Amino acid sequence: MAASGFRYINSSKDNDEGDTESRCIYTVSKIISEGRVREKIRKYVNKGFKLVNLKLGYYPFWLVIFKVEIQRFIFKPLTMIVPVTVDGITGKAEISYFKIKDESEIDGIERIEVSERQKLNPSISLDEALERARDILNFYITTRAIPKRMKVEILKTIVLHRPYWIALLKAEDSKEDKKIIVVNAISGEVMEMEGEEYNG
Repeated sequence: MAASGFRYINSSKDNDEGDTESRCIYTVSKIISEGRVREKIRKYVNKGFKLVNLKLGYYPFWLVIFKVEIQRFIFKPLTMIVPVTVDGITGKAEISYFKIKDESEIDGIERIEVSERQKLNPSISLDEALERARDILNFYITTRAIPKRMKVEILKTIVLHRPYWIALLKAEDSKEDKKIIVVNAISGEVMEMEGEEYNG
C-alpha cells in the first residue's frame, strides 16, 4: 500500500525555524475536496475519536513514458505509447492510468509548491525504476502481441507525487490512543495506518 510510507507531522511545528523550506513538485491537478474527506472519516469520529488535524501529503513515484514500435509476424506494424509508474518507495511497477498526449505530454498534471514536510522523496533510483519499468512493459507487450522485432524508446522520465489526505484522530477518553487515516486524494480510498510513527 503506497501510503504506508507516511509519517504524520504535527502542524503546530510547521512554522518552527528551519521548517519553512518549500519545493516544487509535479502532482495530479484534480483531487477530492476536504469536505468529502471529512465525510469519509466520519465513521471513525463517531466511534469515540475526534479529528485533530487534516492535511495533504505527497507520495513519490517515477513515471516512465515509453514509445514502442512492434514488427509483427502477420499483422501490420504497431506503435504504442505506454506510461509506466514505479512506486518511489517500494519499487512496484504497473501500467499507468495517465493519459498521454503528443507522445510525452501528461494530461492532468500540474507543478505546485509545497512544504518540504509535506512530501516524501523517492528512495528508488532512476536506474532501478527504469529496470522495473522495462520488466512490466515487456510483460504488458507480450500479453497483447507476439513481436517479431520490437524497438523501445524512452520519451520521458519524471518524478510525480500522488496526493493523499492525512488525518490525525485522537480518542476522546485517552490522550495516548491515536489513529492515522489516509485518504487517497485521487480515488477516495480510505486506509487506516497501524503502528505508524507520530511525530508531534
